[in-house]
Amino acid sequence: MLITNFYSLSLIHGCQTAHPTLASKASNPIKITRTASAMTISRTQSRKPYGILVARCCSSAPPKLKDQLLSTIATSNGTICEDSMALISSLEKLNPNPDVRLAPHLYSGCFQLISGSFKGTGKPGEAQKIVENTITLGRAAFNAFKPTDIEIQLKQTYNHVGIEAEDAYNVLIQFSVSSDGISPIEGMFINRGVFSISGSAKMDIIFESSAMVPVNPKRDLESWLKIFKDANPTMDEEGSAMVALPPTKGFLDYIYLDDDLRITRGHRGAVVIVQRLQHKVIDL
Repeated sequence: MLITNFYSLSLIHGCQTAHPTLASKASNPIKITRTASAMTISRTQSRKPYGILVARCCSSAPPKLKDQLLSTIATSNGTICEDSMALISSLEKLNPNPDVRLAPHLYSGCFQLISGSFKGTGKPGEAQKIVENTITLGRAAFNAFKPTDIEIQLKQTYNHVGIEAEDAYNVLIQFSVSSDGISPIEGMFINRGVFSISGSAKMDIIFESSAMVPVNPKRDLESWLKIFKDANPTMDEEGSAMVALPPTKGFLDYIYLDDDLRITRGHRGAVVIVQRLQHKVIDL
């Protein structure tokens, strides 16, 4: 969805871009089920304040630096500033798991994006601009869906590593979009890929497909189809579209990894910070 960083802007575009909203895990997952013609999502998501996220992220060593990093991110509107990078450099020197091959239980799991230094919004003249929360559809989804130049607002980004399958690397990006007087409606990208560990601190990733679905089709389907149906011939009547991607390759270098925090640098240089979730927010 990036491949912009290796999150799709998408967590790799590492995925998808960093979003300044730092909400924590949901107690009940969003359920995505595949029917014969489409995927539907039912939302039972509850949110908790950022302060809870900070408290939990600081549970393992070195807690002081992690606390400082998260506080710095919070005061810089969710972006990675120079002070954040200095703290990340200090954490890198104290990385308790420099060889991820010895810690599959730590690199696997469900994660939520906290922040990332993604560049390029997809808009003309903004190739070097740090992404905050507005980006073009094309930039966010490998140009898989149209109109590529429509602007979307990024919400939450989640990353499942080794969950749906042993080698699965999936990025899920929630967003909102509006057009021609239509009230904002919510959607989701689901970028599916596979990963392999190719070094002591390196993960290779290949994205294979991308899907786009409305989050609340009962409420938003008519508006969703008005925006996207004509431009995306593969979209079904329930608003679901899926495309196979040409081999979309990237990699992540692990900077820091412990039981609740992961910091990586993507193949295009973007630094991404994610937090481990105790439970899945979204069931694929």
